[in-house]
Amino acid sequence: MELAIAEHYESDFAQGAAHGDTANLIETHVIFNKGRMGAKAMYARWDLEGAAAKAAKKDVQDGGYIEASYKMTPKLGVFTRYSVWDNGGAGDTEITQADVGVNYWLNDHVVFKADYQNQDASDDSKAADGFNLGVGYQF
Repeated sequence: MELAIAEHYESDFAQGAAHGDTANLIETHVIFNKGRMGAKAMYARWDLEGAAAKAAKKDVQDGGYIEASYKMTPKLGVFTRYSVWDNGGAGDTEITQADVGVNYWLNDHVVFKADYQNQDASDDSKAADGFNLGVGYQF
């Protein structure tokens, strides 16, 4: 099992464009694997200080996910994930997404991934259902 918490502080995230723009990121996650089954959960939150972030209602951004997986064979696995995030700080841009997918491990360092996502948003123009293909490489 892995349990972690991290913090990252930026004293000048706008890189001098505006005085007093600071940012603080806090993240925590847990990963648990037992045999062929796995579970993950993560939560992260940005707190941005500065007039521009506040005016854009982006001064607080947060989200997280919970995921369950099952490795059917050493090379083939399935997963499902439920995510919620809000990039808008005011709570009016919350997005939820449910994913189901498969992973195929070519070897210990390369994985091919495919998933379907169903996304809902409080602002319907920001919702996006879709099919994703990916490749992961670990070195």
